[in-house]
Amino acid sequence: MTAGQSSQVDLDLLADYLGGVLTDTPEEAAVIRLINTDPEWASAHAELRRAFDSVQESLDVLAVAPEPMPAEVTDRLTAALANAGPIGPATIPSQPTEVAGRRLSVVSDPRDRVAGDRDRTSRASRRRWSRLAGPVAVAAAAVAFAGFGLSRLGMPAEDRGVTPNSADAPAISELPMDKFAPERAFASGTDYTSTTLPATLATLGRHSGEERSGADTAAPPPSDSPGTLAAPSARQEDRNRIPAALARLGDPTALTACLDAIALTHGLGPVTFKLVDFAAFDGTPALVVAFTDQTGARWGWVSGAECGQPGSGSDTRYHARVG
Repeated sequence: MTAGQSSQVDLDLLADYLGGVLTDTPEEAAVIRLINTDPEWASAHAELRRAFDSVQESLDVLAVAPEPMPAEVTDRLTAALANAGPIGPATIPSQPTEVAGRRLSVVSDPRDRVAGDRDRTSRASRRRWSRLAGPVAVAAAAVAFAGFGLSRLGMPAEDRGVTPNSADAPAISELPMDKFAPERAFASGTDYTSTTLPATLATLGRHSGEERSGADTAAPPPSDSPGTLAAPSARQEDRNRIPAALARLGDPTALTACLDAIALTHGLGPVTFKLVDFAAFDGTPALVVAFTDQTGARWGWVSGAECGQPGSGSDTRYHARVG
């Protein structure tokens, strides 16, 4: 649709505009012109703006007073924690370890990668709010996320990096497993930036796809090759832990609330978490998450230590589409 058209209102495009997807794109200028010159577009814009504000108020209420955890979920967590074994021995890259049917892979060092361009094309208008027919659809998505809960919580029992930590911080292996867990979880010690994060997570996403398609017999890169993290030595075994500043997020309930808040902030329906890295961003400890939403788009998300806390929401520090 061009700026000169004044036909039926395109709700998808208008929702993209309100959600900030069209910022600095030709479509943004076209939508602004239509709002200013076409009464139907102006009316639809005002109505949708009110709906957005109403949904945001509902999300704020949920953030302040989250739903209590169901008793059956608490029982599952208690049982999983009671049955959790000790931290296993360090694993070298040439000997990948199977954890609950998942292969642990070497993580590329983002500081040796070149960032890719973020996708800001007109495809955004097709991938976002594709089912938006009015405020009811938006509110339904918010209600669905209120029950996001433990289904996205569990984490694999080993990681492959090292990072400064506190002896009181929980080890990654102490977190419970769940069939809906992220495909990879680790504490890499990486200090991500807005330049390195998109390309790194995109690379990890491609590697994950190769493994799922049957490439898990391929040997991982040697530990001394550029862009890889060396395997931890035996002396580093006790460093296989979450950074002290992120220790709260090592608690299953806190991590669930954080992932729930990230999904709510993303606001595009159910998501599938691919990896969780207890790392840093621009020098500050942060939870780095990669997930795929229901449109198939892959996203990288960075949240601070207050993620999931009442009043803090997802404590978002950065986010970008990575595939």
